[in-house]
Amino acid sequence: MDDFPLLVNHFIESFNKKFNKHIKQFSSSAYDLVMDYNWPGNIRELENVIEHCFVLCNGDIIQVECLPKRLREPGKKTIVLNNPDVQKGFKETEKELIISVLKKNNYSRAEAAKELNINPSTLWRKMKKLGIEL
Repeated sequence: MDDFPLLVNHFIESFNKKFNKHIKQFSSSAYDLVMDYNWPGNIRELENVIEHCFVLCNGDIIQVECLPKRLREPGKKTIVLNNPDVQKGFKETEKELIISVLKKNNYSRAEAAKELNINPSTLWRKMKKLGIEL
């Protein structure tokens, strides 16, 4: 746990580059939830949670609503992320998010990319990877 803040900062820097975003930190309430979580999936789970936040976050600070439900709702069943089915679940969630934003923007990739705060070419690559066709 001593290295936890360093790991969080490392993943934030890494995903800022990957998603071409400028997220600075977690809000204090979101960070408290992250710190209180048990982390049964270790560092990989932390990395996946932060990537999940980057997909959902539209600002420069990760808010509580960007956190996965299992962190926001303590006491619910914990999912270990080294399970391949969970990875599939994350990809399905990302696919559903992209499809919903595309629908909301009348299938305009440029507008959807703008709302997701990613480059249109990044959106196109994600759509191709996830099998999303217009």
